[in-house]
Amino acid sequence: MENRITQKDFKIGQIVTCVKNSSNYDNMTIGKEYKIRDLDYHFPYSICVNDDRKNGGFFPIEIFVDEIKELRHKKINEILK
Repeated sequence: MENRITQKDFKIGQIVTCVKNSSNYDNMTIGKEYKIRDLDYHFPYSICVNDDRKNGGFFPIEIFVDEIKELRHKKINEILK
């Protein structure tokens, strides 16, 4: 099992919520939901969404997920299969 959440853990059309922000991504709002527009194997640790200015772009997965929580959930699902 890979120890990091990647774009393979998401689907186009899925809704994700911004959980953290930085000066590099000031056009994203914490707590706001964004719809995934694209996934590209060239960017395994990023997903494409429209930001608050309606500009599409690839943003790091880490601003959308609590990675520890997601890894626990992923591991539980693998055990239950």
